[in-house]
Order: sequence, then structure tokens, then C-alpha cells
Amino acid sequence: MQEGTQKNRSSIVFLRVMAALLAGLTTGQGLLVAQVSPSVPESRSREEQDRELLDAWDSVAQRIKNHEPWEALATDLYIAIEKNQHSEYVGRCQQLLTSIDAVIKSPPPKDNIDVETDTANLIAALPRSTMFHRLVIVPTAYYESIEQFAWDYYSKVTVSFHPDPAMILFGRGAAVIDELVECLDDTRVTRSVGTRGDDGYQRPIVARVCDVALSLIEGLSGCNFRKGGYSEALISEWSSDDRARLIRSVRKWRAATVSMGPSEAIIWQIENSPEELRISMIDTLIARGENELALSYLQKAYGQTTRERLESSSEQLALFHHWMTLRRFDIAVEHLQIAYDQAKYANSFVNKSQVANRMLRAGSRKPLDHYHRLFAEGERLERDMVTLIANFGETRDFQLLVSVVHQAAHRNDRVSDSMIQMIVESMRAAKDHRARMAVPIQIAVIDAMRDEWTDLLATPAPRHAFPPILDMAIYAIQKATGLGFGMNEDSDTYDRARACKAIMAWWEAEGEGAYGLEQNKPHAPVGIR
Repeated sequence: MQEGTQKNRSSIVFLRVMAALLAGLTTGQGLLVAQVSPSVPESRSREEQDRELLDAWDSVAQRIKNHEPWEALATDLYIAIEKNQHSEYVGRCQQLLTSIDAVIKSPPPKDNIDVETDTANLIAALPRSTMFHRLVIVPTAYYESIEQFAWDYYSKVTVSFHPDPAMILFGRGAAVIDELVECLDDTRVTRSVGTRGDDGYQRPIVARVCDVALSLIEGLSGCNFRKGGYSEALISEWSSDDRARLIRSVRKWRAATVSMGPSEAIIWQIENSPEELRISMIDTLIARGENELALSYLQKAYGQTTRERLESSSEQLALFHHWMTLRRFDIAVEHLQIAYDQAKYANSFVNKSQVANRMLRAGSRKPLDHYHRLFAEGERLERDMVTLIANFGETRDFQLLVSVVHQAAHRNDRVSDSMIQMIVESMRAAKDHRARMAVPIQIAVIDAMRDEWTDLLATPAPRHAFPPILDMAIYAIQKATGLGFGMNEDSDTYDRARACKAIMAWWEAEGEGAYGLEQNKPHAPVGIR
């Protein structure tokens, strides 16, 4: 009896939906947004309704991508909303239903869209666009030509498709910008579907005409009107007030720059935008080969920059990139030093290590000197610090690590053991002459663990009893010096312990003279083969 009742209710809902659809379509009013109906059973939990409506959203989004008829999609989405009126996702689905309805109500474009189609018909055909890719999601992307744009979108796949109206519009250049500006409040749905992570759920997101239009304006002009990033890319998901503010800013830019050249229009937008939008537009100038213009602006805006004027170390990293590209290395280092001073007090060491890495690449020792001060003040050295020494360090920096190993060995606790292991592991980044400079560090490790390998010489032990940290130290010394010390990868525990003894004998006899940090003049390897 209960099953029959449920079937009857479902039939009633379906008939009501079809009646609403037919009424809307025959009167030219389009679809009605689903309204809460008291006749829908509330026996299912909120969680069940959420799950069912999300499944419906996923299905409809995929079918949009697969070019199924809009009317069929609208019908199914309407039914899903009616059946799950108490779901928290009703608002999102109603918004999509309204966007689909707008497509159904709009005059159809010409059937055959090609490169000869007039701009008005291309804009009318934008709901057919499938351009959900970097141009839509990452507004800072810059393409010099339609060929580069297509190459990026189709990932080097042979282009064999019906022309996309968005691609044709992009190929027409700045001449279509004014007509695209008029589309910035057009929320008709398109065939552009992607995904976005949301608490572990990769939910589909569907771009509207206004999203594609803004992306085309930004791509054609080289200007940015919104922050980059996944969460803020689709203006169709913004509030109406926020979208209205953006539209006003685009109109203001267009009115001021309509008679300017492309580069001057970018400069105008740079000078009239928030700080976070300026950096990517300077990128665009450099990408377009306008190095002199970019350099002129950078010197004017940032040439005498102080700490107080800069918002973040990440901004300084971007400026460093610009100055390096323009071969102004002196200014690049100055900016990175400011960024490093800011990053020293940041909670995240990732920012500090990024800044330090770039400073060292640009020829500044300031980060390494800071590490020396930290150690002198009793601070513990972090892995990123040691890795930077392995890649960029000088004699005094490697001597610092030798001191760290000696002090850790005297403390002889678990924290000290992990510190020694971290140093040996980080030293694997050292190459060429720095790998040779790291030999005294490996020697200090073997010396610090003398009791362990000495015990293994006196007592038979299984292979796994040999400490892995000693293995790494021995291999590093073998690689840097070219000496074998009687050990290979098949050696048993006893031979590995004997290699430690041989290494220490070699170091005391002649190794220190060749590889010691005081001399720091490695010559042809000598000793045990």
C-alpha cells in the first residue's frame, strides 16, 4: 500500500511539473523557478535530500557538457528540485534552472556558426561555448594569438570540432570588447563545465555567458578586473552587488582607454587597480615584449619601495621575478631582502624558504647569515635551512653544520639523533664541489656514532642492525671522494662497520688535508680503494 501511494505521489509531481513547463513554454515565459509545495512528502531526511539533489546536479552538469537539449535538462532539474525542496542545495539548482530558462527564452542564433558569423550572432551563440579552461578559471593567463589560445585549450590535440563562438570572438581581437562589456550581466548558461573541490567533493561548476565574456575581455586586453584563483573566477557566482561593482570598473576602464593603444590601456588599469591586480598585468607587459614600458613603470612605482608600502613577501617574490626578467639584479636583491625581513616573522616557513632561495640565487648571503644568528641564539636549524646550505653554502656554512653535529652528539638524545639524520638527508642535495665540502659533515656524523659501529665490529649482528644514517654518510663520502673503503651495496653489517673504521683512519691520516674545510681544496682522491 505504501509503495502504491509513493508511486501516485510521484505521478502527481510529474504531472504538475509538465503542466508548469507547458504553460511556460507556450506562453513564451519560460520555466518557472521551483516553488516549495506542501504536497511533497517530508519522510526523507535532510541528508538524503541533499545527496539526491547533488546527484541530480552532477547528472545535469554532465549532460550540459554532452550537449543534451536544454528543455530536457530543465525538466529533469525542475523535478529534482520539487522532490528535494528541503535540501540546502535548492538555491544553487534554482539558479542553474533560471540560467537554462534564459537560454530557452532567448532568440536562437544562426545554426551554422563559422568565422564569417557577425559578432551579434556569436554572442547569441555563447551558450554553445565549451571554453571552460584556463581562460575562464585563471584570468591572469595571457595569449599572444588565437593559435596559442587553441593550443593551450586543446592540449596539443588535433583540432577537429565545430568552431566555438568564444574562440572566434577571441580571434577578432579588441574590436569585440565593447559588445562583450554588454554581456557582463548575462547569466545564460553555457556548455562550459568544470569541477571544483568542495570539502573533498569535486562538484561540477557551470560557467555562464558573463563568465566567458569577462574572460575574453581580460584575455584580449591584457588587463585584470578580478583576483585570480579558483574560488573567485566565476562572477556568475558573485552577489549581484559585487558583480555590479565589477561591471562599473570595466566600463570605467573602457571609457578612459578606448582611444589608447593596448599597452597604454594596461598601464591605465595598473595605475587604477588594487595592488594585488598590478603584478599580473606587469607580467603581461613583459610577455608582450614591452620591457621598456614595464621597466619604466616598475622604477616609478617600486624603485624606492619601503617595507611599509609592501603588503606581503609573496608580492616581493613577484617583483623579484620582474626585475630579474628585466636584468636589474641590483633592485631584485633589494626587494628580496625586504621580503625576507618580512617573512622572518611569518608563521609559515614556506614563505621564508621561498624568499631565501631566490635571494641566494640572486647572489645575496643574507638568509645564510640569518641562520648563523639563529644558531648562535640557540634556535634549532630547520630542514629547509640545511637544504639551502647544501645548495648555496660557503665554507663557513658547512662549518656551522659540523658544529651542529658535534653539539648534537654531546647531547645524545632523540631530538639530537633526529637533527643529525635530518642534516645527512638534506646534504644529499649537495652537488659537485659542495658535495666535497660536505665530507667533513659526514665524517662528524660517523665520529658521533663511533660507539654504535664499534659495537658492531665486536659482535655479530644481522644486516638490518646497521644504522641507515651511517649508510647514507658512507655513500656520500664514497661519491664525493671516489674511494670505496672496502664497502659496496652487498656488504654485510661487519664490513659496513669496518668501512666506518677505515674512513676515520683515512680522515686522520690524509683525508682532512684533502677535504677539510680549513683547506677546502679537494685534490685527486687518495687512500683506501
